[in-house]
Amino acid sequence: MQSALDAWIESTGLVGATAAVVTPDGTWAGAAGMDGTGAALVPTSALPIASVTKTVTGAEVMLLAQQGKIDLDAPVTTYVDVPWDTRGATVRELLGMRSGFPGLEDAVLLPKVAADLSQRWTNKQLVALVDPSGPRIGTRGAPTTGDMSTWYNSVNFDLLAMVIEKVTGTTTAAAIRRDLLEPLALERIWWQPEEKPTAPLAAALDDPARKLSDPATGYLPSTAWGSAMGGGGCMVADAPTLAAWGAALYGARAVPQSVVDQMAGASPDGYGLATARAVLDDGSLLLGHLGDARIAGSLLFHWPATGVTVAVLVPQGLGDEPPTPAFAESLAALALLAT
Repeated sequence: MQSALDAWIESTGLVGATAAVVTPDGTWAGAAGMDGTGAALVPTSALPIASVTKTVTGAEVMLLAQQGKIDLDAPVTTYVDVPWDTRGATVRELLGMRSGFPGLEDAVLLPKVAADLSQRWTNKQLVALVDPSGPRIGTRGAPTTGDMSTWYNSVNFDLLAMVIEKVTGTTTAAAIRRDLLEPLALERIWWQPEEKPTAPLAAALDDPARKLSDPATGYLPSTAWGSAMGGGGCMVADAPTLAAWGAALYGARAVPQSVVDQMAGASPDGYGLATARAVLDDGSLLLGHLGDARIAGSLLFHWPATGVTVAVLVPQGLGDEPPTPAFAESLAALALLAT
């Protein structure tokens, strides 16, 4: 697996990556290359997990729903104010990216983030930046197009984080730590900015056109961008911990199997509830999430048929389609050979 990781970094031209695999028979973690400052990566280097955060936020919402504290089919306005909600979008629709809400445009957010990398953004502040009369993303109901820009909207998860705070009476970070991370003894995963990641930390390879990274702030990639990724992207982890989270979540150890079944439920667009899903050529199911922090990328995949989970973290921008799925599949195949 280490040889495969080394070869992958060499072939892609990426500065470096960390990866981890969890199987029913054992685990592996490795690192190759450097971070954005030229420092050597180690398997436990912490990096932004970006949109893989949605699996954690979503699992917490689902767990609270099972406890009777959230009604998935109630309008989200039952719990928080949403100025642009004209259709009564439900909590379940937010989890599945089917709210049809307007999005927070990069042209609005990124200049504000870059202007002060030490600012601590809240989900409420992020939601306040959304133009209520802005263009709707997709339509209410299940999207049928393969174009993610018509239905994928991280504002849904900023609002869901606010729902968690409303019904628990505590911060989203504290609720997730209490309900999900502590019971699984997962220490090297953090909700920014309420929680601060601890060394070893990996700096991102910053975009020279618009500075978003400042590891001197103690957050990844900076206080501002780490917190401004909000309820759908603010978390940081190392690869072994992220893989352990995915194995626990989709293996029904973080939440009951009934919750996993709902999160992984069939959908025409390949997105369940806080979970991307794909049916492979052999008919087996693949669950997980990709993440793109613009200057860092992430991947978490779980194969229910084999119980194999793979996490990959990269301190470099990967564009709209990270080149990691094929590599993750190769690690999963190697894991099966090893067992």
